[in-house]
Amino acid sequence: MQWAQKQKGFTIVELLIVVVVIAILAAITIVAYNGIQNRARTSAMQSELVSAAKKIEVYKQTLGNGTSYPGDLSVAGVSSSSNNTLTYLPSDGSTYCLDVVRGQDAFYISNMVSKPQQGSCSVTDQLISQWQMNNNTNDSSGNALHGTNNGATVTTGQNGQANGAYRFNGSTSFISLPASTSLDLANNFSISSWIKLDNNIGTSTWSDIFAGSTNDLGVGINVNASGVGYLMMTKVSAFDMPRSNEPVTKIVWLHLVASFSNNTVAYYLNGQPNGAVATTATTFTPSTKRIGSRIGSGFFRGVIDDLRVYGKVLSASEVSALYAGGAQ
Repeated sequence: MQWAQKQKGFTIVELLIVVVVIAILAAITIVAYNGIQNRARTSAMQSELVSAAKKIEVYKQTLGNGTSYPGDLSVAGVSSSSNNTLTYLPSDGSTYCLDVVRGQDAFYISNMVSKPQQGSCSVTDQLISQWQMNNNTNDSSGNALHGTNNGATVTTGQNGQANGAYRFNGSTSFISLPASTSLDLANNFSISSWIKLDNNIGTSTWSDIFAGSTNDLGVGINVNASGVGYLMMTKVSAFDMPRSNEPVTKIVWLHLVASFSNNTVAYYLNGQPNGAVATTATTFTPSTKRIGSRIGSGFFRGVIDDLRVYGKVLSASEVSALYAGGAQ
């Protein structure tokens, strides 16, 4: 008599192995799907950005007489899609910056940056403070390092906004800032600002944009005996005076950036590199800072708009975006 062979079932261990394998395959599938979705979203955002930039350039060549960008996106026939948000920052018609945001993702493009770059036109990464100067001296970064005006007067800003900047008289006016260790910058930081120097800035003078005490590291304009000014970051008492390669122009708006890292200062004028020089000057040490002078000297003569302090060295593309976007 032949017995029927007994069918053998899965053991608990085998079932657990099957469950684990299925879970691994599911996780791989989900990751792959999410990756495809992310790439598709990024591609759609960048395509929308490039398409909008083309319309802006078409407007410039047709309705802008080859020189002026549109004042807003609608006149160029551009609107945001339902999923993305476009933000357009024109600056006096001569430059622009455009970014697209969806959730936590952001890309920007400008008249100087033709391919989409990660980030936004406002460049908020590691922004310590921002004084927009829009009829007040408040810090708009959220860190509440609000300034106190001491004799500076409101005037038209770089972007044409009424009461959008402050004029300094070169002798007594300045904006004092509250004592804060957030502004004590030891290494890897950047100062960004729009300025317009008066024509009569004098000779052999120092005009501070942002500084602390007399011996503190400061950012300003050093004017030589011939009346030619250069962007400079240094101590007043330091013997090395590292300055920008090219002089700054008077009575026109200029965008200036000075970055400090490992005893090297890198300068930008109007979005373009303008020298990188070594210095023995080291840090912004006092907790108290001023806009438009240092404590006791260096009074600025001209207009300052949209001053920003970053806790990092700005990249070339970030500087380009700040310049193209204009003062905020």
